[in-house]
Amino acid sequence: MDAVRDDRGQAVLLAAFIIAIAAAVLIGLQLQQARAFALERSRRAGEAAAEAATTAVADAYAAALREAVAKKRVMDIGRVIGSAATNDAARAAAAEASAANGGSAIDDVTLRCADRRVEVTILSSGASYRAGFPAGECSRR
Repeated sequence: MDAVRDDRGQAVLLAAFIIAIAAAVLIGLQLQQARAFALERSRRAGEAAAEAATTAVADAYAAALREAVAKKRVMDIGRVIGSAATNDAARAAAAEASAANGGSAIDDVTLRCADRRVEVTILSSGASYRAGFPAGECSRR
């Protein structure tokens, strides 16, 4: 009797086909899970980078505020936000936090002072992440 025409032969072929489909589904699910984890890791790293950069800017803001109070002057928030040192500190903090969390390089850091708030925007791999803190010196612009 021919093995292909035998019922047992057909059952073996059907079982092999079902196992192949199951293997393809499992591989697809594993790939999708890996992509989802990578996306979440990237998002988490971007958020950490934005928070770290904001902390660096807040430190510069607090130092300038302390200096202004000590000298009995009005603080120039534009000078603090526009300072290359503040921007460099924000970029360095963002890069370190991103790397520590498995993220990609930081493409850009933008500091903005408006609506009584300092906002820090990080651009990393085409995605932007924002964080900020209240600052009464930032008037509507």
